[in-house]
Amino acid sequence: MKLSLVLLYLVIIAGFFYLGLQTELPVKTQMIEKETIVYTVLEKPTNTTVEVSAFPSNAVTVYGIGVFRDTDTGRLVPIDVGLADGTGNTYIDVRANVFGKTFQDSLRIIRQVVARETNQDISRKDIFIKVQAPELSIEGESGSVEIALGLYSLIENKPLRESTIVSGTLQEDGSITMVEALETKVQVLENLGVKRFLYPATQKLPDNGFSIETIPIKNFSEAVKQSF
Repeated sequence: MKLSLVLLYLVIIAGFFYLGLQTELPVKTQMIEKETIVYTVLEKPTNTTVEVSAFPSNAVTVYGIGVFRDTDTGRLVPIDVGLADGTGNTYIDVRANVFGKTFQDSLRIIRQVVARETNQDISRKDIFIKVQAPELSIEGESGSVEIALGLYSLIENKPLRESTIVSGTLQEDGSITMVEALETKVQVLENLGVKRFLYPATQKLPDNGFSIETIPIKNFSEAVKQSF
């Protein structure tokens, strides 16, 4: 009889302990989700995500130029770029709508061009991209040079030159080719008080009396010389 009561008590205690675990686990999971940022991993299937405890502390912020379609208005788009030891993946903050194929392709090109320009092996480095404009869809490649300059800054430990904005499409051979809405971008930057603008040498800017300094560049090496 006593043995049966002991067994009954043990079963009851085990039940309470099990229920306690069931109620604690979801709470812990919710706390983790609030403290982490979820990124998509480009080198894996696009539906693969990973939780990262913190953005790399060495991150730099570069600025792309967002032009609203069918208007003559736009804005600067802050882009945080981080670099850390890892396995060679590229992570993009999923809170921004940045999954256009051309944007993903340009990020792969960026890694190749920057590695060649710095003469550094970054195949085992993880790259982190966080676009601080979740309402914008980034489909084009015109932000590729800015991101590449951000990585160059991190690898070479050099600060980017202030009030200098770049727009161009970075190619695998390091050349920088044309972008859309170039004249509108110049006007937007001038209205914002930006001092210098680097643009693809393959494009011509009309002489519209801009006060901003406009500098044509042919390739990434020239972009580096003008940005540091």
